[in-house]
Amino acid sequence: MSRLRDSIQDLHDQAQDTAPLDAILSRSITQPEYTAVLGRLYGFTVPLETLLDRSLRGFELNHPYSDLMRAPDLYKDLIYFGVTGNELRNMPQARLPSTLELPAALGMLYLMEGSRLGGIIIARNLEDCLGLGPDCGTAYFSSYGKDPHALKDDFDRQLVSWVAMTREDDAVINGARDGFAALIAWMNAMERSH
Repeated sequence: MSRLRDSIQDLHDQAQDTAPLDAILSRSITQPEYTAVLGRLYGFTVPLETLLDRSLRGFELNHPYSDLMRAPDLYKDLIYFGVTGNELRNMPQARLPSTLELPAALGMLYLMEGSRLGGIIIARNLEDCLGLGPDCGTAYFSSYGKDPHALKDDFDRQLVSWVAMTREDDAVINGARDGFAALIAWMNAMERSH
């Protein structure tokens, strides 16, 4: 697991340096800017979760995949800020492949589950600078109603066991890197569109 973590550290650092996440971490984001970030994340997360749902079929997760999905929390946050269902349906969505090989899908799921822990820090910053909380705008970052540590630890154990059996660690790493690179490009494109 440490090899996987080390292999994506450079991309993790790049993601934190994107203007939207940097503004949250530096506590300089405004509520309209934050709502735009949520919309951008929604436009990435919905197609990614659809892709993972298709690509993980046949892989026995310890939790139903629906328990790991995070788009419903983004939906809840966006509705809280007054975004309508029609606006959500018309939000731009990232273009991702139609399917992935299982190792790549597991790498991308590792990325999503890892982001839960970073989300805890982001949720605290949003509480400090905008007065938001899990019921009012930070359900996505706070993993509302779930234990992010338990979910991540459980998935990590399962992934380590699977990699030990299959020796597909390079493909898992590549999937995680590809997912991070796609997310960074998507978030950076948000900045270019403003």
